[in-house]
Amino acid sequence: FREGSDASINISGFCDKDIDAQMQKALDLGVTDQKAADKLWAAIDKQVTDKAPAVGLFTPKRLDFVSKRVGNFKFNPQFNWIITQSWVQ
Repeated sequence: FREGSDASINISGFCDKDIDAQMQKALDLGVTDQKAADKLWAAIDKQVTDKAPAVGLFTPKRLDFVSKRVGNFKFNPQFNWIITQSWVQ
């Protein structure tokens, strides 16, 4: 999470320097000791969840109507329609 970054999905603008430092440590640790990094990521996840910087109010449902002429329609929950994987006849 990088506050103010357009490349981040940190919609709430959550910023905690201690957690940021732990995240960097977990990233670095993942190169040499994945099990220890996983343990650290779990602890970080709990800290962020306990602080509740964002709370989902609802889960939207989505319907996509696609022409019979469209082939290989692929949907990704984060990026929506993966247009580069599709073709039109």
